[in-house]
Amino acid sequence: MLSPSSATNFLQKFGKELGKDVRGVAPEAMAVLERYHWPGNIRELENVLERAIVLGAGEMLGVDSLPESVRRERPVRGLDSVDIPEDGLDLGGYPGHDRRVATSSARSTVRAVCKRRRPSCSR
Repeated sequence: MLSPSSATNFLQKFGKELGKDVRGVAPEAMAVLERYHWPGNIRELENVLERAIVLGAGEMLGVDSLPESVRRERPVRGLDSVDIPEDGLDLGGYPGHDRRVATSSARSTVRAVCKRRRPSCSR
């Protein structure tokens, strides 16, 4: 999860490098940043914040300065979407693994974790 302190650190770094006086992130923009999945991890966050500083105006980064790809809400694929076939998973392409894995015991463990994280999980 994104912490306000990591965003603040990048704002200070890029603000100084780019000669812009950015003091913070508007609460709405921070909510968008926290909601985003960040598949590119910290590098993607750095790029997004640097871009937002370049394109933004004023002392606070707003939602409008964030890229559309970050602003767009997307459903998060959760554990309840995990489907393990009854006869296991074929990992034949992975050296050192048996071709068929995920016994009923493993399926039970995955389901238990799923239910703990999402009580509505039915698989």
